[in-house]
Amino acid sequence: MKRAKRIVALVWITALSVAFLTGCQHFRGKESGGETAPPAAPVATGPVPIYYDFKDVLIPGDLKLNAKRRSVYMDDRVVAGVLFFEGRVDARSLAAFFEEKMPQDGWRLINTFRQRKDYQLSFQKERAFCQVTIYDKPFTTEVEIRRTPIFPPVEPMGAATGTAPVSPPAPAAEEGAPKAQPLRIQPIR
Repeated sequence: MKRAKRIVALVWITALSVAFLTGCQHFRGKESGGETAPPAAPVATGPVPIYYDFKDVLIPGDLKLNAKRRSVYMDDRVVAGVLFFEGRVDARSLAAFFEEKMPQDGWRLINTFRQRKDYQLSFQKERAFCQVTIYDKPFTTEVEIRRTPIFPPVEPMGAATGTAPVSPPAPAAEEGAPKAQPLRIQPIR
């Protein structure tokens, strides 16, 4: 019995000595003027954001393109369409990402609409409009990005000459043919 008490006491003394010496070692560097290296700054090691079909809309690297739902039109002057992405990302942080990054590509935030956990952000630049919709689903987050061009207004037909387009004349009714009755809308009962 005495021997067991001695072993327990020896283990406790050893443990306290190790704790005391390592604790003092930590403070010794500061008191003796010894320089200690500052703690390293956290390094962001997440996926890198990337541009897809829209070269002015940056997408977080955590999102994966759903190519089956993608529809994009491009020519020399116009880039328009819709892109769909999915990933396990917090919807609020995605909204903050787009609010921060889109202005860096020349977009101006027009408005933000939030319904429950979903977000809808609207952006505009000189000749384009972009709508980012974030759907916070139970097991994933979906992002829909729609980009459309904004064309200068077009003058209505005939506005330059002061004439308006003319509808073709109605066909003449044959004699003895029944007159066309006006269409009447029936209420549902």
